[in-house]
Amino acid sequence: CNPTCDITNSGLTDVHCEDNNETSDDTDDFIWFQLNPTGTNISGAYSVSVFPGSILLNGTDPAENVPYGVSSFFRLQQGSAGIGNFSIFISDTLDSDCVLTDTIVNPGSCSQMEPPAYTYDFIDPCSWHEFWK
Repeated sequence: CNPTCDITNSGLTDVHCEDNNETSDDTDDFIWFQLNPTGTNISGAYSVSVFPGSILLNGTDPAENVPYGVSSFFRLQQGSAGIGNFSIFISDTLDSDCVLTDTIVNPGSCSQMEPPAYTYDFIDPCSWHEFWK
């Protein structure tokens, strides 16, 4: 008889928005967060999926075979910030029935509107007399 796998905590922390390429376009902002799941009778690794959307480990790799016991960074798809909450599903790599669901509360977009451009006309003080003629 194998003991039952139970992921008891997602270890979800540091949910925040990242301004993609530092533009004022809030439709390209994305969410970063950390996971450090814990549980009983878990294997050595887990995988993460999200609904809706997609997820990457460290912003570049598939969110698969992530080792337990260390806090890892994850990134949601471009445009994810500001469009609502997300459900994440943490699955034990060796037991597909061992799943924990958690919710990422969307922190909102973080792009800053660029200030309006101002132009100034410099008037040479020595030429002011030309204005008074």
